[in-house]
Amino acid sequence: MEAGGNPTYRLATGLLGRRRTLRLNPTYLEYENKDSDAKRFTRVSKEDMLDIKHSMTWIIWYRFYVGCDFRIDIRTRENGILKIRFVSYFRQNSTYQKAYELITDYLWDHYFRDIEQDYMQEFAARQELVVCGVWLTAAGAFFSSDGLLTEWADVGVKEYEEYFALYNKRKTEQNKRIEFDEWESHILFSVISLLLEQKNGTDQTI
Repeated sequence: MEAGGNPTYRLATGLLGRRRTLRLNPTYLEYENKDSDAKRFTRVSKEDMLDIKHSMTWIIWYRFYVGCDFRIDIRTRENGILKIRFVSYFRQNSTYQKAYELITDYLWDHYFRDIEQDYMQEFAARQELVVCGVWLTAAGAFFSSDGLLTEWADVGVKEYEEYFALYNKRKTEQNKRIEFDEWESHILFSVISLLLEQKNGTDQTI
């Protein structure tokens, strides 16, 4: 794995599987997801990206944590969904976890931040937005099963490793759990956190 201005990663796809190359560039990424020598790489431009989701889960053998399974999915305008998969075992785990952090940080800084801003601009123009099944309005958010509005002053967000929760700070039974492995989940988490900062003047994410 190499890092730099345009980092390149050679990522293992299984315990005995081949390594596939991921190349990152501020304006595009390329991933070696095909076996044909002529067209091994799929390139996705920054402008073609609609959403990004990612997750890491442990690989368990007989109750022992032996490895990590890393998943990154990119939804695009033209090519559907690009799936990036890699795994690590035993001594590789810490190295691959660091690589996963560097890759997802790069995706955030160079690609996802623009997606986030597009959603924020849409909300500013319309004063409403539906993301990941949650309806955001100028007055607050609709996320609870009872269909009631939670005003912005009462909206709380709590982040966990694999999901985050939206809840009414005065009526905690009004809540919604959103897995980070869902489409638009990272967009919703980011947008609602920014809106809370704007409307309440402080960061409500804990």
